[in-house]
Amino acid sequence: MPPVKAVAPLGLFLILRAFSSGCSAMTGIEAIANGVKVFREPSEVNARATMAAMGVILSLMFIGISLLTWMYGVDPSSGQTSLAILGERIFGVHNPLYPFLQLVTLLILMLAANTAFADFPRLGALLAVDGHLPRLLAFRGDRLVFQNGILVLIALAGLIIMFCGGDTTMAINLYAIGVFLAFSLSQAGMVRYWLRNKGPMWAQRALMNGFGALFTSLVLLVIIVSKFSYGAWLVVFLIPLLVLGLGWIRRRYRLLEHALDIAGLPDAAGAAASSGPILPPLDPGCGPILLCLESFDRAAVAAISQALSMSRHVRVLFVYGEHHDPARIQADWDRLFAGQQGLRLNLSSSPYASFIDPLVSMVQAVELEEPDQRLTVMMPEVVGNRWFDRYLLNQSIDVVSSALSDGRSRLFTRYRHYLPV
Repeated sequence: MPPVKAVAPLGLFLILRAFSSGCSAMTGIEAIANGVKVFREPSEVNARATMAAMGVILSLMFIGISLLTWMYGVDPSSGQTSLAILGERIFGVHNPLYPFLQLVTLLILMLAANTAFADFPRLGALLAVDGHLPRLLAFRGDRLVFQNGILVLIALAGLIIMFCGGDTTMAINLYAIGVFLAFSLSQAGMVRYWLRNKGPMWAQRALMNGFGALFTSLVLLVIIVSKFSYGAWLVVFLIPLLVLGLGWIRRRYRLLEHALDIAGLPDAAGAAASSGPILPPLDPGCGPILLCLESFDRAAVAAISQALSMSRHVRVLFVYGEHHDPARIQADWDRLFAGQQGLRLNLSSSPYASFIDPLVSMVQAVELEEPDQRLTVMMPEVVGNRWFDRYLLNQSIDVVSSALSDGRSRLFTRYRHYLPV
C-alpha cells in the first residue's frame, strides 16, 4: 500500500480525540445502569452480569474489526463505511454473505436506536416521580410502557434529525456529549457517596469511581473542544437551560404540594367538637358515586365533600403503586373520615400504578350491586393560576374519561379545585 499522508500531527490531542471517539461506542451501558429495576431479582447481580457480558462482546468486536481492517488495509471513506469495505474485500460484492453483512449491520443499528426508546421513557419517569419533570411522563399505560415518554422522544428525535440534516456524525457528537456528561456527574456523585457513607472497601471504590470521573470528564472536554463547531455548541447551550428548567419544575411542584397538603386539616373528632365536621350532612340526592383519586390531598378532601353532598353512597378508589405509602394513606383517611356514614375507601394495589383496570372492575361491580341506580364517576381536577400548571397536574382525567366513554349507565364528572398559587 502507498503511504497515506497525515492531515494532522500525531500529538496528545489527536490521541485523546481518537480515544473519545472510541468511547462513544460504549454509551449503551447507560441503558443498563438506568434499567436495573426491570431486571429479574436479584436485579443488581443480573445487571452486573449483563454489563460484563456487554463489555466483553464490545471489546471482542472492536478488537476483531480493528485487526481485520489493518490486515486488509481498509482506509476510512466518506462514501462507504469501513465495515462495508471490509466485507467487500473479504467476501466480494457478488457473494451472498456481503448483503447479509449489510443486513445484519442494519438490524444492529436499529436495535441500538431502540435503546433510547427503551431507556429515555424510564429515565423520564424517574425524574417525573421526583418532581423534576411533568408527572404525565410517569404514566404507565395498559401496555406497561411509559407511552408519553415515547411520544416526547419521537418529537425530540425528529427535531434533532431536522437540525442535523440527517448527518449521523453530528448526531453522534450531540449524543456523546450528553452521555459523557451524565457519566462524569454519576461517577463524581459516587465518589461523594463513598466519602460520606463509607462502608466496606469504600476507599478502593471511591478511587475507582474517581478514576472513572477523571477519564469521562477528559473525554467530555475533548469532544466539546474538537466538535464544538460541528454542532456540539447546541448541547453546551441547552444543557444548562435544561437543568434550570428541571429545577424550576421541582420548585413549582413543591409550591403546589404545599398548597394541597392536608396536614393542617382538622381530624374528624376535632372538627366535630369545634366548628362542625369538614363534611356536609348526607343528601340522598343521586345514585352511587365512585370517586377516583390519584393523590390524597386537599383537592381529594374537597371532592369527597362534594360527593357526599350529592349521594349517600360514595366509594373512593385509590390505586397505589410503588411510590405510594398505603399505610400513610389509610392513617390520613382514618384521621379525617373516621365514622363517616355512606363513605367507603378502597385501596387497590397495582405494581405498575395502572388504575384503568381496577377502576373499570369497580365500576362494573358497583353497577352489578345497584343495577337500578345510575353511577357517577367523579375525579378531582386541580386548577392553578399559571397556564403551565395544566401540564404539571391532572394528567389522568382524560385517560379515565376515555376509558369510561363507552358506558351508558354512568356519568363522568370533573370536580375542580382552585389553588391560590
